[in-house]
Amino acid sequence: MLYYSLGCWHTKYLGQPVVLLFLSLLPQALPCGSLLSCLQYQSQYMRFEAARHCFARWWCQAIRKHGSANISPSQGKALRRGCLSYTEVWILGPESALRGGSALLPAPTPPILLEEKEKVTKLLASRGATIQELNTIRKALSLLKGGGLARAAYPAQVLSLILSDVIGNPVDIIASGPTVYSSPSVQGCLQIMTKYNLMSTLPRSVETVLSSSVSDPSGPKDYSHVYNVVIGSNSLALEEAKHQAEDLGYWTLILSAGVCGEVSRVAKLYSQLIQFVCLSTAGLGEGPLKDQVRGDLLKLAAVLEIPGLNLVDSLKALQGLESERSVCLLAGGETTVQLQGNGKGGRNQELALQVALELHQAKATGAGYVLGKCEVLFLSGGTDGQDGPTEAAGAFSSQELVDKAAQEGLDVEMFLSNNDSYTFFSKFRNGHHLLLTGLTGTNVMDIQAILIRARDR
Repeated sequence: MLYYSLGCWHTKYLGQPVVLLFLSLLPQALPCGSLLSCLQYQSQYMRFEAARHCFARWWCQAIRKHGSANISPSQGKALRRGCLSYTEVWILGPESALRGGSALLPAPTPPILLEEKEKVTKLLASRGATIQELNTIRKALSLLKGGGLARAAYPAQVLSLILSDVIGNPVDIIASGPTVYSSPSVQGCLQIMTKYNLMSTLPRSVETVLSSSVSDPSGPKDYSHVYNVVIGSNSLALEEAKHQAEDLGYWTLILSAGVCGEVSRVAKLYSQLIQFVCLSTAGLGEGPLKDQVRGDLLKLAAVLEIPGLNLVDSLKALQGLESERSVCLLAGGETTVQLQGNGKGGRNQELALQVALELHQAKATGAGYVLGKCEVLFLSGGTDGQDGPTEAAGAFSSQELVDKAAQEGLDVEMFLSNNDSYTFFSKFRNGHHLLLTGLTGTNVMDIQAILIRARDR
C-alpha cells in the first residue's frame, strides 16, 4: 500500500509483493524510513541500494524474535509526525510461510500478548476457519486493523494500492483492512469462537477484550482521506492464464475466481465436472447418463455456494463442444482443509490428491467408463509459490494416479486421512507431480487448471 501526503511518499506494504513492486514505482533512492521484512527473504528482495538505505534495525530485531512486529504508542506517534512533516517509508512484508499482511502487523490490543494472539489465529486456522472469520477476529484483537492504521496516519491523504488474496476483493478483509474502517461486533466474534469450539481454550486476555464493549475509536469519524484501490486479484491472474491457454490451442472457460469450501467437497465438484466434459469430448450426446451427472453437479454447486460460479451457463457452453477440441477449465480462490492428522501438506496438494481419488472412485460408476476415453490433468497451485509449510506451490494429478501409486506401495487414502499430501507427492514418482516454482513474490490466492482431451482413437 502506498501513502501519499503533502508531497511526501509514505509506503506501507502488507504481504508478499513488497519491495519489488515498490521499487518499480519509486526507483530513486529513498531518504529514510522503516522496512519490515521476514529475514529469510531479505537476500532475495533486498538487493537494492534504496531498500538497504531504508532498513531500520529495530524492526529487524522484532522480526528476528517474533516473526512479526508490533507498533508501540511511541511508534504510532512517529507515524503521525511523519505524515505531517517529513518523508517516511513503511514497507511491511514480504510474506513468509503462513504470514501475510495481517500476521506481519499484529499490534494486539492490551492486555493481549503477541503470543496469545498468534495462538488464537493458529487454532482457528487449524479448525478450518475461513479468511473472513480469521480476519474478523484479528480486527477485534488489534489496534491497527479495521482502519486503525489510517486513523494513525490522519490527517494525511492515504492511497492504498492493494493486491487481493481474499475472495471477492473485500478491502475491509484483505490484510484485515488497516486502512478501511470496520468494527466487528462482540457477538459476531463470540459466535465464531463458539462455532469452532474455542471458548474454553481462549487466553484470559482474549476473553477480556472480546467481552468488552467496543468503544468509538479515536481519530476521524469518516475516512474521506483514504483511497483504497485493488490493483491485483485472482480474476486478473485467471484472465492471463486464459490468454495463455488459448494461445496453446485450448478451448478455455473460467469457472469462478471465488472457489471456496472444504477440499473434499470441492474435489467432488471438480471430479463430476471432469466426467461431464469427458462425456462431451468423447462424442457422446445427450442421454440419461449425462442428465444424471448434470443433476449431481447442480446439487453439489448449490451446497457449496461458490461466488461467481454460474454452473448452468458453464454446462451449456461445455455440452456443445466438438469432440476434437482440447479443453482447459480454470478456476481460482481459496479452499479450506479440516485437519485430522499430523502430516505435512497444503490445501493445493491435498486438493490435487483428493481429485485423483474421486476420479479413481468414479471409474466404478455409470459415468466412470468415459474417463478412460480422455486424458485428464488436474493442477492446483498457490500463486505465492508456497503451499502450506512446504517447498511446493501445489501439485498435479490424473485419473490414473491412484492405481500407479498403488504399484509403488502408496495408499492415497491413508495419506489423505493424515493430511500428508506433501509426503505422498514427494514419494510418488520421485516428486515429479509436485509444482515447484519457488517464491513468486506475490499472492492472489490459488489457481486450478483442468486439461482434458480425447484420447487418440
